[in-house]
Amino acid sequence: NRWIIAGGMDSNQVVMNRTFLLENPSVGLNENSVQGYTVKYIESEVIITLNKESSGQLIDMTGRIIKKFGTTSSFVISRTEFQTGIYRLIFNENSISIRL
Repeated sequence: NRWIIAGGMDSNQVVMNRTFLLENPSVGLNENSVQGYTVKYIESEVIITLNKESSGQLIDMTGRIIKKFGTTSSFVISRTEFQTGIYRLIFNENSISIRL
């Protein structure tokens, strides 16, 4: 629920050295639990826990399916198994972005 903006360009293309901390207390990792899932990021993996069992697909940003999950109540995605980037995880009627 926090973002940092460090430096940047000011008016007239002048480099600035200011730092801003942005915070939105209404945003959190577990905010989607009412929608049927929670997402937990840990150092080596991302764990998506579902309220009901489902199968799923992990899709890269080109639309290619890179991993299929059988019917389960949680998906565990290893961060070392794939290149760093943004992926889509599709399950049930949900489609969420995952950062690896």
